[in-house]
Amino acid sequence: MEYGIIKALCWYRIIAAIFAAVVIGFTYDKLNYPTYAIMASGALIVIAITIQQISRRDPALLMSSSFVICELIFASVITILGGILYSQGTSSSTLAFGSQYVLASVLMAGVAFGLSGGIAAGIIIGLARTVTMFVNATELTASRSLSLLSTTVTFCLAGALVGGVVTILRKAGGELSQAHARDNIARTLHDGVLQTLVIIQKRSKESEIIDLAANQEKQLRSFLFTNQSQHSDSVVEVHEVFEEVISKFSKFSSIPVALIIAPDVHSLSRNSIKALNGACLECLSNVEKHSNAKSVNIYVEPIEDNVVVTIRDDGSGFNKEEVLDEDNNNDKGKHQGLKNSIIARIQEVGGSVIIKSNPGKGTEIEITLPAKLATLKDKKNES
Repeated sequence: MEYGIIKALCWYRIIAAIFAAVVIGFTYDKLNYPTYAIMASGALIVIAITIQQISRRDPALLMSSSFVICELIFASVITILGGILYSQGTSSSTLAFGSQYVLASVLMAGVAFGLSGGIAAGIIIGLARTVTMFVNATELTASRSLSLLSTTVTFCLAGALVGGVVTILRKAGGELSQAHARDNIARTLHDGVLQTLVIIQKRSKESEIIDLAANQEKQLRSFLFTNQSQHSDSVVEVHEVFEEVISKFSKFSSIPVALIIAPDVHSLSRNSIKALNGACLECLSNVEKHSNAKSVNIYVEPIEDNVVVTIRDDGSGFNKEEVLDEDNNNDKGKHQGLKNSIIARIQEVGGSVIIKSNPGKGTEIEITLPAKLATLKDKKNES
C-alpha cells in the first residue's frame, strides 16, 4: 500500500520539477541569477528522476527516517534558495522556487511518520518560507503574513491528511492480515482436526471416546466462530442454526463442510429459522446419499431485504429437470425429499429455492428468505 503512494509521489516530484523549470522561464526577468536558477531547476529534475529510479529498486529506502529527514532539509534549502534567486522584495507564494516539489517532501513525511509527521513537516516548510522572506528582504505586510500562514496551514493539512489516511490504511491492512491468518488457521482446524473428531465419533466403539470427541468438536466449532471477529446477535443466531445442522450431518457423514457467514446478515423469524434448519439438513443429507462429493461450502449473506443461503458441493450433480418433473411417473416419490423437505418448506415461510446442477459439475442450492418481512410478521404475531 505504501509503495503505491511512494511511486505516485515519485512521478509527482518529476512533474513538479519540470513545472519549476517552466516557472523559471516565465519569471526570467525577475531573477537575480538566471544561470544559477536554470541550473537549479535542471538539478531538481535530475534529482526527481533519480529518486524515481531508487523507488523501483528499493522503495523501502524512501520511507526510512534518514531519507525523509534529508529530503525535508533539501526541501527547506530549495525554499530558501528561492529568496536568493529572485530579486529583492519579489519573493511570494507565486514566485517561491519549487514550491510544488516541496509539497512532495511534506506528503512523504506523512507517509513515513503518520499524521504528526505530516504536520511537523508542514511547520518546517512554513518556517523555511519565513526565512525566505527575510533573505529576500520582502516586506512582511499583514496580507503577506496571512498568505504565509495560509500556505503553512495548507502544507500542514496536506501532510496530516496523507499521514492520517496512511495510518488508517495500515491499521486496516494489519487487521486484514490478521483476519486472513485467523481464517487460514480456522480452515486448517476445520478441515483437519474437526473432520478427525467426526471420524472418531463414527468409527469408535467406546461411548466415552465418542462423547469426548463430540464435546471437543462442539467446543472447537464455537471457538473458531467466536474468536474470528465480533458478531451481531443475528449472525450468532444464524451461526447456531448451521452449527446444529453441521453437527447432525457430521454424525452420519465425514464430508467436510465449510461455513462462511457475512458479518451483516439479517435476522430471521422463528418459523424461517426452523424451515432453514430442516431444509439445509435435507440438502446435506442428499449430498451424502447421492453426490459422492468431497466437500461442501455454505455461504450466508444479506442481499437487499433477504438472507440468501448457498449450499454448494463438488459432487456428481444431477439433471434437475428430470428430478423436478412432477409428471415423470417413473420417478414419482423418489425425490420427494427435495420437493417437500426443501422447496415446499422454504416456500411456506415466503422464501424461494433455486437449484443449479448438471451431471458431473456438482450442485448449488440457493435458498432466499425474506428477512425483514419475516421479522415484521413475528412482531405482529407477538403483539
